[in-house]
Amino acid sequence: MKPFIYKFKTDRFNYIYDINSNRVFQVSETTWTIIDDYDDCTIAQLSSMYPKFVKSELAESYGEIVAARKDLNAFPVQRPSKMSYDDKLSIEEMLEAFPNEQLILNITESCNLRCKYCIYSGAYQGQRKHNAKTMSFASARKALDRFLKSSKDEVHISFYGGEPLLAFNLIKQIIEYAEPTTTKQIHWSMTTNATLMTPEIAEYLLQKQFLLTVSLDGPREIHDRYRVYPNGKGTFTKIIKNLTYLHSLDEEYFKSNVIFSIVCAPPVRLPLINDFFAGHPLFKNNYVFISYMNWTIDNFAYTPTQKDYQIIARDRHNLLIQYATQAIPSDTKNKVLLALYEKDLVNFYHRSKEKLGDTIRPNGCCIPSARRLFLSTDDILYGCEKIDSAYPIGTLDNWVEHDKVKKLVDDYLEISKDCLNCWACRLCIACFANFIAYGRLDAEHRLKHCEAMKIHLHKMLVFYYEMLEENIASFDHLSERSFT
Repeated sequence: MKPFIYKFKTDRFNYIYDINSNRVFQVSETTWTIIDDYDDCTIAQLSSMYPKFVKSELAESYGEIVAARKDLNAFPVQRPSKMSYDDKLSIEEMLEAFPNEQLILNITESCNLRCKYCIYSGAYQGQRKHNAKTMSFASARKALDRFLKSSKDEVHISFYGGEPLLAFNLIKQIIEYAEPTTTKQIHWSMTTNATLMTPEIAEYLLQKQFLLTVSLDGPREIHDRYRVYPNGKGTFTKIIKNLTYLHSLDEEYFKSNVIFSIVCAPPVRLPLINDFFAGHPLFKNNYVFISYMNWTIDNFAYTPTQKDYQIIARDRHNLLIQYATQAIPSDTKNKVLLALYEKDLVNFYHRSKEKLGDTIRPNGCCIPSARRLFLSTDDILYGCEKIDSAYPIGTLDNWVEHDKVKKLVDDYLEISKDCLNCWACRLCIACFANFIAYGRLDAEHRLKHCEAMKIHLHKMLVFYYEMLEENIASFDHLSERSFT
């Protein structure tokens, strides 16, 4: 059996990523070449297989591998045999052991916009469509009572839609009920398109120190292509006006509590998006999240071409160079570059160096309901807002049903068996939501995502070690950062 490793190169050096220890070793060309055959061949056989290396080189590399295995427990052939959250606790026991952290209330499925790529537009099979459903206060109150009883002392309660500000009075009613009933610290948050943010609403959000995730795709010419009212009119001007007022109330609050969600839809022009957020006086200090719409939906307004994919690859490469120039070794103020590249680098920098053992954890999956819990307008519970309408895990009356959580986990494990032999098993951050298509966990959809993830992680490893070759302190600034 070949060692459980992954080999990659930069322009200067050869590297072996040892999955067992989660460490990377810089090695000679000889070691890099022969390590896959080390366990099955003698030096004489290797010499025959690789005549370009003299026997002394082969013997030296052979000795390096022996020493690394003996002294560092590196380059083992063993693979993990199972995937599990915990070797000792069952799913049921973990659900009992971990208090809730975040409750997401889907207070309305109505929206005042008709964004052309919206997941709820009706173009995505297995997803709900825009409708007039709104959560009742009675349901919200019952959910709060149950959640606060079983949660941590510091919790997050979020409002989701549709567009939550369509139900602003309900939001206030929920907050006015929750705050006096508990001594726990509640952090309020919301995902919003910000078009309905009146001065009264803005002042209330500031008063309650809301964490806001605002949908804004970039400059007017990009944002107004798809983020439109039902009549097709763009929303950029209204959003900027409302955010300008919020900013005028408290610049420090705006900087620390407002995050922007950028959806990239074809044709994607990352440099324009980068220049807008880096240069606009309202947004240059705010963090952003970047996601890409599903380009495979039918009847979308724009069909991407091969040239579009080439442009994205070119732009990402050029912006990566810009990131390296600005962020390494000093810090960067450019939040688009951070969103594009730094999360992966931070996760890799802070990765566990413990021995792998016989079990791997389910990639980037949280324990369903332990970290996040999503309540729909129909009083149905889901693991989070990203997998609503697929895999319900309980109801408002019954709360979290352990057998349904186990069903979600078991289905995930069933289509993820090849993770046990995958070189990226300790770096992958894919979760349930990444593998869901057509309202279910889909093996074919998962495979496509996995291949893309491995390509992405390979590029990250190469970039990471190219930067270290330039400056060994390149990533010291990441010691103070963390991503979840």
